[in-house]
Amino acid sequence: MYNSSGARVRLVCRDIVTEQVKYEAEALTDKNGKYTIAVVGDHENELCDVEVVKSPREDCKDPAIGFENSRVVCSGNVGMHNPIRYANPLFFMKSESVPGCKDVLDELGLFPLDF
Repeated sequence: MYNSSGARVRLVCRDIVTEQVKYEAEALTDKNGKYTIAVVGDHENELCDVEVVKSPREDCKDPAIGFENSRVVCSGNVGMHNPIRYANPLFFMKSESVPGCKDVLDELGLFPLDF
């Protein structure tokens, strides 16, 4: 397993109506690819997404389509009693595919990509 430390992620909250950015915060991942972003204030009237910003690896720096961001709820007024929120996994893609990758994707019926 690769050391996943140093990837930069950003939380961006935008007004639901105007889409104007109302709040931003960034964090770096640890060796396991985990991160914590402390959110100040309540963002009930905003849509908040965590997004990949920068990879520490030159060979794995392109945001993976469909895995480049994740919606999170940043409000205490939504019926959730735990203040901790979890985003879906975020990924960067390698510049060069791993040998056999296309065969696995074809077998799983995923992404008819040309490698």
